[in-house]
Formats: sequence, structure tokens, C-alpha cells
Amino acid sequence: MTSSQKKPSEILDRMRSVTLRERGEEGSAPAATEAEPAAATPPLAPVTRPPRQTQEPGGTPAATPPPRTRPAGDKPVRYTLDLSREQHRFLKQFALDQEVDASEVMRLLLRQLEQDTGLAQRLQAKLG
Repeated sequence: MTSSQKKPSEILDRMRSVTLRERGEEGSAPAATEAEPAAATPPLAPVTRPPRQTQEPGGTPAATPPPRTRPAGDKPVRYTLDLSREQHRFLKQFALDQEVDASEVMRLLLRQLEQDTGLAQRLQAKLG
């Protein structure tokens, strides 16, 4: 191994120290081996990506939808639903036409069922 090559353990220790420094926790976890001098390698700048640009079919930039927010402490629960191919295709196409995720369509349908007693009664009649 030449002097310019580093052992995997040295690379791992360097990655740990950079992570801890970025979190402001430097020195909170002991390194497995001797740490490198700080002047040996400058810290890496954080990687940032430019916002993704979407375009309308005509080539004009599309409007970016506002980010969705949830009330604090309202952690979502995953629910899996089996659909036929036709139902899946319909749901995906409907969501694409509205420029939203299919899960957003399903959440809105559930809110409607919860709030609209007439809709709830019609569904109950079809289920019972």
C-alpha cells in the first residue's frame, strides 16, 4: 500500500468525523483508530441540487404545487390496497390528469366518505 492510499478503516474514521462535525457532535463518539490531522483533508462542502424543473407539453415551465403539510404529530399509517389492473390504471390516470399523487386521490375519497353522510349511506347499501 502506498503512502497516498488509505486503509478502509481510515476512510471510515474520516467519514465518521465529518458526519459528527456536520451534526455538531464532534468528539461525542471515539474513533476506532488514530484520527487524521485536521489539516490533511479539507471538509467537504454539502451537496445541493437545484430544484427540479418540470415542463408543460408545450415546453413552458409547469407551476410547482405547494408542499403538503400535516399537523404536528400526525404521523401517517401505511395501508395497502389490492386493485385490479383496470382500477389501478383508472386511479393512476385520474391522478395524472389532476397532477397529484394517487394516494392524495384516495385520501380525498376517504375524507369525502367521512364527511358526506349521503355517500356513506349509498356505500353501506351497496355493501350490505
